[in-house]
Amino acid sequence: MSYNQMTGAGAGKHHGPGFVYVMEDSKHKQVKIGYSRAPKVRVQQIQRDRPDTKLVGITKANEMNRAETAAQHAVEKHHGMKKIARNATDWYRLPRGVTSKDVQKTKRRAVYSHNRKIRNRQQQYNKDYLSIFKRLVDKKRR
Repeated sequence: MSYNQMTGAGAGKHHGPGFVYVMEDSKHKQVKIGYSRAPKVRVQQIQRDRPDTKLVGITKANEMNRAETAAQHAVEKHHGMKKIARNATDWYRLPRGVTSKDVQKTKRRAVYSHNRKIRNRQQQYNKDYLSIFKRLVDKKRR
């Protein structure tokens, strides 16, 4: 089984449920905020290149790619963090006084908030759909 099959990565696999994670590279004082369907497998892959990397925490997400973006924006805004480089995918330098646990808490709040928005949107869609369905049934009965 390939890495993409194990983690759910690859074209078209970024949508839907999964996990948003925070990893820390203690040697470089950096954190990574990413998403995966198998974050433990993902950390093992990253540890090949960065052996000092450890998984700080994971949060279940209804839409992992959008939840990851929400978490990154929250961390950037709340902690003033910036990506270490344009091509550094999801890696941030930890500023003084900010720990990986602080980043994890901010990420968790952002993902939970995003999950609530998705749930509320789905509930509204269900109500609208049910209302339309009832009107159609009533029309047929007349």
